[in-house]
Amino acid sequence: MMDFPVVLPSHLPLECGRIRLRPWRPSDVDAWYALAGLDAAWRETSGPYFPQPSQEEVDAYAAKMRARIDEGKTTKGGHGAVIAQSDTDAFLGEVTWYWECEHTCWPSVGILMPDETTWGQGLGYEAFGTWVDLLFRTFDFHRMDLRTWSGHHGMCRLADKLGFREEARFREARPLNGVRHDSVAYGMLKSEWDELHPEGFGPRPKQI
Repeated sequence: MMDFPVVLPSHLPLECGRIRLRPWRPSDVDAWYALAGLDAAWRETSGPYFPQPSQEEVDAYAAKMRARIDEGKTTKGGHGAVIAQSDTDAFLGEVTWYWECEHTCWPSVGILMPDETTWGQGLGYEAFGTWVDLLFRTFDFHRMDLRTWSGHHGMCRLADKLGFREEARFREARPLNGVRHDSVAYGMLKSEWDELHPEGFGPRPKQI
């Protein structure tokens, strides 16, 4: 197993199509906070079966993010990047990764685009594909997971479009508003990603 991998500011920015992945800035926290309302539409798909945060917890999280950026930790400890619009550099969301099992170098990836006006335009496809490509090209990851639930139709479509394979479905594991939904796990092998994108994810990401 390699040393603990992190995405560094030196790996960014990367531009692909209409989006740019780059480090966090203080203004991004303000943009995120404006979209982080407790009644925001994205909360209906981003783990809504978990207890939702209070306003105080949202405020504390924003303060923690600002403090980390002030300390120069602009990629969330090496586990994230901002999705920005390529022409305006405006904040659109974030991509992240975390360990499913650090001992076996087994990561999972995630994406959040909190502004519902940006949904359905293929921006998430460009951002997430660029992120997965960066992680596979930069680190010694043999495979990568994507975890979601059957009620998050957009994420399931994104996984399918990028070529992730559904590898597990835990039936009726996520209760929400009196209805039980499946928990779904997708996976991608490095060899599969290379076969799908031998020249890199396209439009091919370029460092700027």
